[in-house]
Amino acid sequence: MSDYALITPTNKIVKKFNDLWNTDLKDNELTIEIFKDVDFDISDLKGELIKYGRDDETIKRYLNNRDISNFLKQINSIYHTRVKNISKLNITLDELKELDVDKFVVNYKELLGRNEYSFATKVYSFLYPDKYPIIDSLSATLIWKYLDPDRRKKHPKSQWGKYDCYKNAYDAFKSQYNLDKSYKEIDVFLWTYAILIQNYWENKLGVFKFESIQYQSDMK
Repeated sequence: MSDYALITPTNKIVKKFNDLWNTDLKDNELTIEIFKDVDFDISDLKGELIKYGRDDETIKRYLNNRDISNFLKQINSIYHTRVKNISKLNITLDELKELDVDKFVVNYKELLGRNEYSFATKVYSFLYPDKYPIIDSLSATLIWKYLDPDRRKKHPKSQWGKYDCYKNAYDAFKSQYNLDKSYKEIDVFLWTYAILIQNYWENKLGVFKFESIQYQSDMK
């Protein structure tokens, strides 16, 4: 891993990774530092990135039109959360807003067949992008890799199945690197960076694997 040190997150880096979703990105802007002193040409991924970004706008359009059925289906499809029985989830925008991540997960576990933790955070990140960061194997793994030893002790990954604990670790990550970007912008950085790492190592030995977090409820 010493030869492949992760780049240091900065406000400039977060913005640069968000800018990768720009459909007007020029070919000479498609090389990015993926590890310290290791550049990566993302030309082959440009179509995938543009498609993902455009579909994100589609999700927002369904939300703005209060078409919650398609809003939820699009999140499930684009983010590959593999939620079962998504078509049976009959809920209005007002009802969604009365819940939060934990209430959503607990209330709909029986209908959806399992704790849909990652999916719930993605739903609420669109509803309230300044309040709810997403959690999935990509973001959680990178945040853990980035946290310094003292912050790891204070925010053990074993507790991240509780959403408040994950948010506290996420905020500690923001504080450690003096990031004043929104959760949404940092989510985009983490997700994009993880995807680029995966593609870089597709035909090589992996640096590390991305691991999911299992939901833990404090609700009675």
